Amino acid sequence: MATKIAEFIEPKEFFEQRFRKDFERRILFPMRKRIEKYYDAAFSTWEPENRPVFDVYIGMENDSYILRMDTEDTPFVWVDLGTEGHFIEARNAPMLKFKVGGMPKTMPGRIVSRKGMPGTQWKSKFRVWHPGIEARNISENIARTLDKEFQARLNTFLANYDYFT
Repeated sequence: MATKIAEFIEPKEFFEQRFRKDFERRILFPMRKRIEKYYDAAFSTWEPENRPVFDVYIGMENDSYILRMDTEDTPFVWVDLGTEGHFIEARNAPMLKFKVGGMPKTMPGRIVSRKGMPGTQWKSKFRVWHPGIEARNISENIARTLDKEFQARLNTFLANYDYFT
């Protein structure tokens, strides 16, 4: 899953090499660090072996700078985008055995993570209806949260950039 965090159209001056390097150093790299901090906060209570691994991409696409976080981590995609309700049936055992009554570590509309709790009551069934996972929209919330900061940094950079040195 790829999440586009920021994008804007480049004016002609952006193709100047020095300008591009300054822009990456002053805007994109600091924003990358901020994005990584938000993702770390979103998964701070997940066990290290279960935390999603992200690839950060900074580059050009169609005359636009792109700052993107990519992951192939399936549980993250389930949590971020949600899942549809579905039936679960026992396949390799006579019955399903699971705990109910737990509390998830992430919440819809929030970037932070909480402790969460496993279920406490055991159930056994041949077939169950899983209601799905409500989308947490973590990537969308991070993008929305950082958009104003990105625009402010960009405007300050463009207003103060010395094109002639």
